[in-house]
Amino acid sequence: MSDNVNLPLTGSGDSTALASTEEVTTLNGGAVTAQHVPRAIIAVRTADGTAVDVGKAEDAASATGDALIPIAAKRSDTPANTSGTDGDYEPLQVASGRLWTSATVDAALPAGTNAIGKLAANSGVDIGDVDVTSIVPGTGATNLGKAVDSVAGGTDTGVALLAVRDDVLTTLTPVDGDYVPLRVNAQGSVHATIQSGSLSNVASVDTLSEAFVQGDTAHDSVDAGAPLKIGGKARTTNPTAVANADRVNAIFDDLGRLVVVLNHVRDLIAHQHTQIASSSSETTIVSAVASTFLDLTSLVITNQTATAVNVTIKDATAGTTRMIIALAANGGAVMNFPVPVTQAAVNNNWTATLSSAAVTVNFFTQFVKNV
Repeated sequence: MSDNVNLPLTGSGDSTALASTEEVTTLNGGAVTAQHVPRAIIAVRTADGTAVDVGKAEDAASATGDALIPIAAKRSDTPANTSGTDGDYEPLQVASGRLWTSATVDAALPAGTNAIGKLAANSGVDIGDVDVTSIVPGTGATNLGKAVDSVAGGTDTGVALLAVRDDVLTTLTPVDGDYVPLRVNAQGSVHATIQSGSLSNVASVDTLSEAFVQGDTAHDSVDAGAPLKIGGKARTTNPTAVANADRVNAIFDDLGRLVVVLNHVRDLIAHQHTQIASSSSETTIVSAVASTFLDLTSLVITNQTATAVNVTIKDATAGTTRMIIALAANGGAVMNFPVPVTQAAVNNNWTATLSSAAVTVNFFTQFVKNV
């Protein structure tokens, strides 16, 4: 059988009115007896009575005024399968006029530069590599941004500032003006440098290195500028003693004159009494002190007998003779040294030797301990 067999379109058997046919031998996948089936013609009639096809050829260009048939869909407030198995035909499903679609992306998004519009909040969704061209933070209490000169609140939201620990400061970038992170020591204190110039109104400083105070005129230069004054406490009574090596205040009298102790501090002034009777051997009159110079400040000698005698004073046993004193019978000598008589070496004693063993001589020595 061939296509386009004449089939009457009217009941009168008018052979002039024909329908286009298609020879069919297979229907729904099965063989059937050859028969002619009229081709379906789908068209719409316009207002002027013209019939217009609604079918469109693949890859044909669209045109204004093309006739189309609206697509209907099934309303399903909760979408579900309406067919029996995978691969069956089903109607599209909508709710509130919106087509149901799946939120599952089964393949990677295609590459491109198109904007994806406004993203709604969706925690846990990774949208990949995103370039943020600008951020304008808010300035409210719960915003990360804060306006200049605004009042701080007790519970304002902010971002913690991190810094790099750097125990030994080193140059981080080779060019002045580069961005660098703040740096802190092992305790978290920020490294800071005080530039030359004035520094005022400092309330408290725990640790300050590489800072110093100096005058404006160097040693052995012509005097100039205002001198830097020192202060202390005016005292009319003794202060409470402090421990060794503690920091102390300078002491002045009530007229501002600095109090000065002659020779040494009280705790380092010592005395010793020695008697030499019926002996002309070298005898210690000041005992040695380890790692210490013993410098004489006063020497009192009395002769208890009616025999004159010479006394030789040395700054160590068998050491250098520092003085020889001639004592009259029943006489004596009192010597105060405005400048102490210094000892030549540490760890040594002072000795006296009498020229006669027939006498008794008393010695009182006062000395200061020096290093």
